[in-house]
Amino acid sequence: MMENIRVLPCGLISRNDAAKYLGFKPNTLATWNSSGKHEEYFEKKFIGGRVFYDFEKVKSFVNR
Repeated sequence: MMENIRVLPCGLISRNDAAKYLGFKPNTLATWNSSGKHEEYFEKKFIGGRVFYDFEKVKSFVNR
């Protein structure tokens, strides 16, 4: 499942890559962000107008 997933050196992962890692569509994560669902795992950070998440938190969502 980790093929073509890019984690930045600072530990952030893009919304698209997080969605690939989780097996969801990026729109699912966007919906969760707008509704506040799972916000402890998907606190968004903006860089250059793009949304990124902490990869360690994304991984902990899988392991919950």
